[in-house]
Amino acid sequence: MSSTSLLIAQGRSRGQRTTPLAASEIPVSLGVGEARSGFDTTIQRYLQETGAPGCAFAIVRNGHITYSRGYGYANRENRELFTSKSLYRTASLTKNLTSFTILRLMEQGKLALADRVFPLLGIKPYPEDSQVDPRMDKITIEQCLNMTGGWSRSKAKFNRGDRAISLGMKSGLPFPNPPDMYVRMLYGMGLEFEPGTQQEYANEGYMLLAVCRREAVTKICLAYPQRKIQVSGRKCPDSCGFRSVCALIGSAKCVCQAHTSVCD
Repeated sequence: MSSTSLLIAQGRSRGQRTTPLAASEIPVSLGVGEARSGFDTTIQRYLQETGAPGCAFAIVRNGHITYSRGYGYANRENRELFTSKSLYRTASLTKNLTSFTILRLMEQGKLALADRVFPLLGIKPYPEDSQVDPRMDKITIEQCLNMTGGWSRSKAKFNRGDRAISLGMKSGLPFPNPPDMYVRMLYGMGLEFEPGTQQEYANEGYMLLAVCRREAVTKICLAYPQRKIQVSGRKCPDSCGFRSVCALIGSAKCVCQAHTSVCD
């Protein structure tokens, strides 16, 4: 069966904003395949309208890249071009890994969709005198996976990430906040709607799943060989808390080397 996929990875500006370039002035870096002016014009216009500094675009057919291009700048100040090989932060791609390992743990009977996350973790809010929204204890693993946990960016009265940073700074915690402490802070921040009644994209549920995954793996990791996992001539360090997950999912690579942001 033949299959074709279109992939686009967009960069974003950091720091001082710059004036968007005219579409025709946005540079194009060649990659794989013959030039297609229709693609170039469409993506150049998109970057102009959104103000994004650049992006990479590819067409994958039957598992092979048949066309790729880079557009705009990876670094506007240094005029560093975006190419089809520019590197990105893994960012929310780690949600795929988190959901995969959660599902593997379910297959092994270590977790269940109906498990309620906060009672499962058995944590207290931070600060400990926080008034806990009773709906927090209703949030299940399934709701975290499908983003129906009750969090809403559009309706929230404050930014949870910013509040957590502020709490951490006042408490003298390391930056960024350790996952366990962030989850405790999250427990005391309440919800915007009843869990399971609405769907809205939110990072909070996957932060909870990451901690649930680690707790479940910690209980069973001794059943797996604590082996060194070779990757590109490097070895997974003993200090990496993700090694047990590498072993659990039978990975041939150590995910911590490529995705440091998901290490525990």
